[in-house]
Amino acid sequence: IVITVRPAPARLNANVPNGGNVARGQTIEIPVSVNRQNRFEGPVTLELPLPPGVAGLSAAAVTIPADQTEGILIVTAAGDATTGQLQNMVIRGRMDYEGQAAVDAPINLTVN
Repeated sequence: IVITVRPAPARLNANVPNGGNVARGQTIEIPVSVNRQNRFEGPVTLELPLPPGVAGLSAAAVTIPADQTEGILIVTAAGDATTGQLQNMVIRGRMDYEGQAAVDAPINLTVN
């Protein structure tokens, strides 16, 4: 197995409002900024991967175009979403940078 580590093409910063509190059946809009680096200039697609043990949260993928630096990821908590402070939550940015690349921004979410 050969693993190649490359410099990150971008950094993400998620500004989670309201301390990350969201009620079941509600949404939370999370502004995310991208700081492109290492000559990366392309679009970034934001996603919300769910860690094991977390269910009932969803977010449609959002693409931040190459000429912009901000996007808003809208997270929906279903009526049966896992409650409490959720562990290991991130917003993932996917991009094409010398092949497929991904960077994560840790976030705090608490479902009430």
